[in-house]
Amino acid sequence: MRAIAGKELRELWRDPLSLSLALALPLILLFLFTYGLNLDVPQVRLGVYDLDRSARSREYLASLTASGDLTVAGEAASVGELSSWLDRGEVTIALVVPPDFERTLLLGGPAPVQVLVDGAHPVQARAALAYLDAAASAFSHRLGHEAGGTTGATGAVVALETRVWFNPELKSINYVVPGLFSLILMAFAPLLSALAIVRERERGSIQQILAAPVSPLAFVVGKASPYCVLAFIDLLAVLALGLFWFQVPFRGSLLLFLVAAVVYVFCAVGVGLLVSAVTRSQVVAMLLVIVVTLMPSFLFSGFLFPIYSMPVRYQWLSLLFPARHFTETARALALKAATLEQLWPHLLALLAFAIVVVMVTTSRFHRRMG
Repeated sequence: MRAIAGKELRELWRDPLSLSLALALPLILLFLFTYGLNLDVPQVRLGVYDLDRSARSREYLASLTASGDLTVAGEAASVGELSSWLDRGEVTIALVVPPDFERTLLLGGPAPVQVLVDGAHPVQARAALAYLDAAASAFSHRLGHEAGGTTGATGAVVALETRVWFNPELKSINYVVPGLFSLILMAFAPLLSALAIVRERERGSIQQILAAPVSPLAFVVGKASPYCVLAFIDLLAVLALGLFWFQVPFRGSLLLFLVAAVVYVFCAVGVGLLVSAVTRSQVVAMLLVIVVTLMPSFLFSGFLFPIYSMPVRYQWLSLLFPARHFTETARALALKAATLEQLWPHLLALLAFAIVVVMVTTSRFHRRMG
């Protein structure tokens, strides 16, 4: 028994990558889930367009943030600017205070406030509406109390006129399915490409391929191409199922989505090839793919939880993962009919990631072929 245990320890010591994973993986998972899995409902970001600019309107807007659940992210100079904030996801709720807000309150009538809600995030939208209703009720009750109860007796002083954009019925499936496009691809595409190369290495057939008179770049592209085609076909199947079976709307450019998907697929397959270049066994390759692709894609892509609910440093960290860029692209195209002008930063990030992955992977295989 002692001899067997000693042999296993020596084998483990000879494989530093497996040893490093065994020691570091629990710590990595702790940090990933602690900072990426945030179940707290974040502060709701408000965009405000105050046409009244009176003492009462300022008092009302100040009362909204008193509980700490709502925060004013910015004051717009026009309705168009307010709408653009909603389009880009910079605010969850947009408020338009009418020019006669204070005068209507003084006359004792309910003062209407237009509320525009980003329904692309159903959970956050429902929480935001609940916070806003509670704040409006508290403000109305306080004004009624100041008036000796006469104002409050007429009903709600502030009447919220709510319109939900992008996802009027607040269906969670319309939010989840576009996010699954990126998660599903990043779950299996790197795994297939990584295991294929490592399996050839375990069989010894990889040496014949590496000895062939081909450039490292041609080797990487040739190896990646079949898995890119396979992943793209799977994406089309998932897309068709989402649109026709689950009835998820798709309001944007399908061509722009497919272009982004091609780049994203190459990113996913490229990561798998990079993993295969630094591992020697299928088990280690599988673990490494899960750690560097699947888990970060689930936690840092905004698939379930909004990115802005994370600490700022992890919001910046999420920019390094292609799943975040493709998730935001897919959702913006499906629900908001986003344009190239709005999405080019995400497309550029995906393209940059694909180029870097190909360069690093080519360099690794170049050293092996050399």
